[in-house]
Parts: sequence; C-alpha cells; structure tokens
Amino acid sequence: MKNNLELLLYSFEGELSQEEQQQLKKALSASPELRAERDKLLKIRKLIGGLKIPEDPSFSDKVLQRLNNSSSKTETAFSATVVSLFPRVAAACIVILLLALSIVYLSQGNYSTDALIGVDTFSLEDAYSLIDY
Repeated sequence: MKNNLELLLYSFEGELSQEEQQQLKKALSASPELRAERDKLLKIRKLIGGLKIPEDPSFSDKVLQRLNNSSSKTETAFSATVVSLFPRVAAACIVILLLALSIVYLSQGNYSTDALIGVDTFSLEDAYSLIDY
C-alpha cells in the first residue's frame, strides 16, 4: 500500500486506481499539509511547463565537435603510451625468455627440442597413465 505522499506524486505522473483515488481524496481532505504540498507541486509544474529555453541550432554541432576532439586526444594519448612502453615490454620479454632457457639448460644440461618442451624424461607408460585420468 502506498503512503499518501507517494499517491500524490504518482497522481501527477499516471492514473490511480479507484481505490487509490479514494485514499488520496480522503488524505487531502484530512491533511492541510498534504494539500499545501499538492498546491506547491502544482505551482512548480505550472512554472516549469511555461519555461521556454532558447534553441541553439549549432548545439549538436558543438557537442559532436567536442566528442571528436576528446576521442582523438584519447587515441593519441593511448598510442603514445603504447609506443613509450614498447621498449620496456620487449626487454622484459627477452629477459623472461633468457631466464626460461637458462633454467631449461641448468635442469636438463642441453637445449634439445625434447628438453625445451619437457618430454625428454616422458615415457610411454606416463602417457598411458595420463590418458587414464
């Protein structure tokens, strides 16, 4: 069940059911505060309804121009960030690759293909046991 103020506000926006109209009518007759609130809201609606805002024909063009400017600045800033970070990222990748190769060499003693992919000690029985899982 809606309270009286909610009913009053909803009566401005939509249609009330017969029961809600009766509840609002009783509340308005019983409460001077609610009547004052209704009168205040009606006055505000009348003032806002009569408000005329001058139209600016170039408004949409200005908005689109600002959006284009801000998106091009963002793209430029993103590209500059990526270009400035590329040498650092490339150097980090090389260091990680060299570290991985040195770990393989230290653990296996060579750089064979089997050692690099980690299957030099992998037997056929191990493969069958993995298949059974």
